[in-house]
Amino acid sequence: MRFARAKRDTLHQYEEQGEAHGELREEIVKGDRESELQATPRECIHGENTSCSVSEPSARPRRGVSFDGEREELRSKQAMRPPPRDEAELLERAFALEGHSVEAIAADWEVNVGGARVSTKGKVGELLERALGATGGSRATWDFPALHVELKTIPVDERGAPRESTFVCSVSLLDADRAEWATSWVRAKLARVLWVPVEIGADGSRRLARARLWSPTSEQERVLAYDFEEIAGRIGAGGVEDVSGRVGRWLQLRPKAAHAGVRTLAPGADGDTIATVPRGFYLRARFTGAILFDGAALPA
Repeated sequence: MRFARAKRDTLHQYEEQGEAHGELREEIVKGDRESELQATPRECIHGENTSCSVSEPSARPRRGVSFDGEREELRSKQAMRPPPRDEAELLERAFALEGHSVEAIAADWEVNVGGARVSTKGKVGELLERALGATGGSRATWDFPALHVELKTIPVDERGAPRESTFVCSVSLLDADRAEWATSWVRAKLARVLWVPVEIGADGSRRLARARLWSPTSEQERVLAYDFEEIAGRIGAGGVEDVSGRVGRWLQLRPKAAHAGVRTLAPGADGDTIATVPRGFYLRARFTGAILFDGAALPA
């Protein structure tokens, strides 16, 4: 398959550059968002575990140590495509994956995805990052930093309808009263998105559908901005516990935590601070479903 050849070409390129020699290996690792954050920007709402800085930290890989017997295994795990030079190349790569199963792509890149959920940014998301050349990882930047493009895998049914809402960004509840749409990380994240639908068959099979590169129209952005300002305003006024998932036409607020015991601080109704479950911004399924078919759609 063409992405298998791309992997072999990438490894050959590393060898030509001298990266495949010696015990020291280039190891692509995901940096801690908090350690990469260079400043706490006013222009974004960010979460405890997910920085919302729009800075672009260096993507230089860290070095790890590989023993001779583990060299080939580490080499295959590190293999990934170099970043796309432009949006045209990114789309070409995404279109080449259309129709292939997640398992087939994983086999070519020697990644074990098992039964990993498509909706989480786990093994399936990391697999596509590798196959498409995304270098942003979990740092405070876009998935394709040079292009300012975000990658979103979205599980859909056999009709192409999304199965759930899509996570956008975590929320720093204490900073909500200072948040503005124009300078928010939510807006930056949604400014340019590569949507890659993953079709889930009735038998549980997973196959990639047609990718779409999308930017919101001015009409769409007005609705998203209104939703953002309404939600952020309620949080800043001490009403976080009253903001349910029903608030917002397309953008909504939902709990976002690793487990039920996680807590963060938020403004209280009496001007104090309260402990509550972390929250995140999500796009409703009816909105993402509409723009997958028509990028300028304005669903109710």
